[in-house]
Amino acid sequence: MKKITFPCEVKRGSVSIKIYSTPSHGCESFTLSYYQDGARKRPTFPTFEKAKEEADAVVGRLASTDADVLRLTSADRAAYLRSRQILDPMGVPIEAAAAQFADARSRLGDVPLSHAVEFYLRRHPTKIEPRMVKDVVAELLATKEADGSSERYLQCLRWGLGKFAGAFQFNIGAVAGTDIDAWLRGLGRSPRTRNNLRSVGQTLFGFAKARRYLPKDHDEIESVAVMKDGDGEIEFMP
Repeated sequence: MKKITFPCEVKRGSVSIKIYSTPSHGCESFTLSYYQDGARKRPTFPTFEKAKEEADAVVGRLASTDADVLRLTSADRAAYLRSRQILDPMGVPIEAAAAQFADARSRLGDVPLSHAVEFYLRRHPTKIEPRMVKDVVAELLATKEADGSSERYLQCLRWGLGKFAGAFQFNIGAVAGTDIDAWLRGLGRSPRTRNNLRSVGQTLFGFAKARRYLPKDHDEIESVAVMKDGDGEIEFMP
């Protein structure tokens, strides 16, 4: 019987797979080594016969299904390797990147994908500095005073914004519309008073969006119900 020298090679056309002898803990072990879809494969088998059987099957499969890949021009191969270099750090397979790009292109038409990304990021900033509600309230009031707003208007703002700042003592980006709605309902006040407070909250969120403390499409206030007030009296809470 012919002695096998390792590593040995199973080959079909330009496709080849090497088989290595890799004994472990006193037991025989044989490892295949080949590349598929840009990734290195190293399956291990307990006997040479099983390793050889798998190598024959893989060589046959690669030779038939990857024939086009094996005939890549040098320019195509360079493009493939460059694509892998770009995508590997993000863990994105080439086919996934191609599918996502094709989907985006079919929806955007001739609009460059980078333009769509820039448009999205302008409305969904990834680095919004957290701002406490009380700090945004203070900034809004200072701005309105500097703009020469009437004392009556400022009085209403100070009252309503003071209630907001007291109820939501955290980052304005974390204030949910459902929380505001629950807070207003729990006050036990007239519908008009609740609507006035809702309006004050709307002013606060609008100011925060203008200062880029919130994304432009922030719409939490929309989930706060507007009450039918029947022209009731405004209540000023202590």
